[in-house]
Amino acid sequence: MKTISLRNLTIGAGKPKIIAPLTGNSLAVLLAQAEQLTRSPAQMAEWRVDYLSHPIGTENLLAIACELRKALGEIPLLATYRTFQEGGQGGLNTAEYTALVETLAPSGFVDMVDVELSAGDAIVSRLLSRCHAQGVPVLLSCHDFFSTPSAPQLRSILAHMEDLGADVAKIAVMPRCPADVVTLLQVTEEFSRHSACPVVTMSMGELGKVSRVWGEVFGCALTFAAVADVSAPGQLPADTVAALLDALSPSEAGF
Repeated sequence: MKTISLRNLTIGAGKPKIIAPLTGNSLAVLLAQAEQLTRSPAQMAEWRVDYLSHPIGTENLLAIACELRKALGEIPLLATYRTFQEGGQGGLNTAEYTALVETLAPSGFVDMVDVELSAGDAIVSRLLSRCHAQGVPVLLSCHDFFSTPSAPQLRSILAHMEDLGADVAKIAVMPRCPADVVTLLQVTEEFSRHSACPVVTMSMGELGKVSRVWGEVFGCALTFAAVADVSAPGQLPADTVAALLDALSPSEAGF
């Protein structure tokens, strides 16, 4: 499996890297959250652009991205616009969503962009091509806030992401029973052994919390944790996640 280098961070080797969301609805709140993140164990930031409370014009978008870049220093920044259908706050149409990603990718202020698989193969392929032309890796994401697909379905989704050219493949699902969590962890472990790209998976909610801290054992490259506000059900505090990753690390145990 190849690794992805973002500034001083390598994704896909060693312990899962801790990424914390920035969910502020204004620049002032975002900067306060960014400052808090720099004093936490988080190693990467996810700017949830869909949380902005005002219309997102190109000039304003880039101005906020610029200020976040300054505030975070060398901490890598993932830009994410999460749409309603994927569990987010964003209501942009396809053309607007595409334009937003294509604005942020070449800006020099973000290190990776999230692209939703549900945008469709044509849009995903276009965005992957545009981002890669700018040297910006893409985290290709898929979310199910209601259930956990079967193991064959999960394998198919991850394989399709890899075929499309994802630099990092992400799946987040909602477990309905402990067996759902086991299914996701098993598929993650299988995919991580054979894939060309790092994988990020999580079971959301209370039942799925365990999936957020056993990533090194099962091949997960990133884990999302909260420094300020949570951005998905079941996110644990970054301090807690860092301690548990250390405690559960096979490498720490000498294996």
